[in-house]
Amino acid sequence: MLVPQTETVVLAPPPGLAMCADAPTLPPDPLTDQVVGEYIIRLHGAHEDCATALARVVKWADDARERIENKK
Repeated sequence: MLVPQTETVVLAPPPGLAMCADAPTLPPDPLTDQVVGEYIIRLHGAHEDCATALARVVKWADDARERIENKK
């Protein structure tokens, strides 16, 4: 009787996905207080979105890895 061999493969995001892009350049002139303030708000919102999404991906990968390692 043949016994099948199994192999566990951990699927995890590449490390590069756990980083956010550099900040964009400032908007073009004229740089009024309002333009700069709106830019800062958009920049902060984009960072928060990126950081939250990536934290979820990294947590998922860590949880999956831990579950598989605990089965060994």
